[in-house]
Amino acid sequence: QPGWWHAAIYTAFVAVMVAAAWLSSFPRYRTGIGAMLFLASDLLIFARLGGQIAPALGAALIWPLYFGGQALIAWGVVSTLRSAHPRN
Repeated sequence: QPGWWHAAIYTAFVAVMVAAAWLSSFPRYRTGIGAMLFLASDLLIFARLGGQIAPALGAALIWPLYFGGQALIAWGVVSTLRSAHPRN
C-alpha cells in the first residue's frame, strides 16, 4: 500500500507508549492492558483502511477497544495516584 510507512512509524510510536505503560509503576493489569487495547484499536483501523478486514468487523471492534483501553489507562493511573496521595 502506498504510504505504508506512515502507519509503520505511527505504530512504532504507539508501541513505545504501550511498553512505557507496561513497564511503569502503574498497575499492569489496568494501565498496561489498556494501552495494548488502544494499540489493537489502531491496528484494526489500519487493517480496515488497507482492506485486510471487513469494514463491519472494524466498526464493531475499533470503538469498544479504544474506549476500553482509554478507560483502563485512566482507571489505573487515577487509582494509583489516589492511593499515593490520599485527601485529608
